[in-house]
Amino acid sequence: MSIPTATRFRSAMRLLPTSVVVAAGLSPTGEPVGMLLGSFTSVSLDPLLVGFLGDNNSTTLPALLALDYWTFSVLADDDDLTPDAFRLPQSERFDKVKWSITPYNTPAIDNAALTIHTRNHSTLPAGDHRLVLAEVLDTTIPDTARSPMIHVHGRMTRLAP
Repeated sequence: MSIPTATRFRSAMRLLPTSVVVAAGLSPTGEPVGMLLGSFTSVSLDPLLVGFLGDNNSTTLPALLALDYWTFSVLADDDDLTPDAFRLPQSERFDKVKWSITPYNTPAIDNAALTIHTRNHSTLPAGDHRLVLAEVLDTTIPDTARSPMIHVHGRMTRLAP
């Protein structure tokens, strides 16, 4: 048995469904900073922690890690606009999506299926990524009938009813 190449491993992992989440905070100048995540997960109940893996080559990750508070917006399955907007340069990502400032002074996507308000907790090296942990302060479920978007087979999709 051989160890898979990075390309083969990446192809295999495309079969694993993941959530589609925007991590966002406000820069010291009041500009929103955010990135699209495909590795967001619940980590711990005591203390309440969530986490994601951020690519070491990301230009947005350092700006996000410099902030104390973040909001994670779990995108709804009918949100066709936000994933494409977050593929744009950082300065344009929030221009075409509806978002608001939360009581935690962080940006959140308005039509998200779930919003998780957090404080920066810690980071750990993880190969060519960083494991980023955040302490959960609060959650907001705007509409329990909305379902989350998922990413699988290289595309955004929804769960079957």
